[in-house]
Amino acid sequence: MWFNYNVFFVPAAVLGYDKATADFDAVAALIRDKYLLHQLRDRRGACGAFIYIKDEGIYIYSYRDPNIAETYAPLFRILADNYCSYTAGIASSIAQLSGMFEEIMDSFGI
Repeated sequence: MWFNYNVFFVPAAVLGYDKATADFDAVAALIRDKYLLHQLRDRRGACGAFIYIKDEGIYIYSYRDPNIAETYAPLFRILADNYCSYTAGIASSIAQLSGMFEEIMDSFGI
C-alpha cells in the first residue's frame, strides 16, 4: 500500500542547531541530488524524495514510496544510536551535518 507523502522529522533542538543558514540549503541540495533521488526514486521506486532543513528541524519526505520501512529504518537507527550525542549539539555545524550524511550513505552501502 502506498501513501502519498511520508515524512521523517528531526527537531533542531535534538540536532543542536538554532537557526538554519544558507549553508544548510547547500547540504540539503547535495543530499537530495546525490542520495535521496538516486536511492529512493531510482532504486526503491518512490516517485519523489525531498529534504528541507529549516529553523525548526530537518524534514525528509518521500512521495508515493512503496518501501516506507526500508526508507526510514537507517535514519531511525542512526538517531537512536546517537541520541545523546545529538542532544549535546553534535550537528551544530555544516561539517557535522555532512558527517551525518556520510553515515546515512554508509548505512545503505554507498
